Amino acid sequence: MVDDQPGLVPTAEEEQLPAEYRRQVVFFRTSEQPGTIIVNTSERFLYLIQGNNRAIRYGIGVGRDGFQWHGLKYINRKSEWPDWTPPP
Repeated sequence: MVDDQPGLVPTAEEEQLPAEYRRQVVFFRTSEQPGTIIVNTSERFLYLIQGNNRAIRYGIGVGRDGFQWHGLKYINRKSEWPDWTPPP
């Protein structure tokens, strides 16, 4: 683990994500429209719906227990520099 070895510079192979968390096209059956983003916090994946039962899957990091959310969320406003800070 890099944290246990200060000054250690990891090799390119050591910096690679595990295969399951790399971007990949997967089968994903849904009725959502192409362009929809689905985040599955329990599996730690984000799905970008492409249509025809396909999605691009990305591995993600999620908040620790107690800071996760569930349900449907809609993006109703976007800004270049959102005014958000992490909870204490």
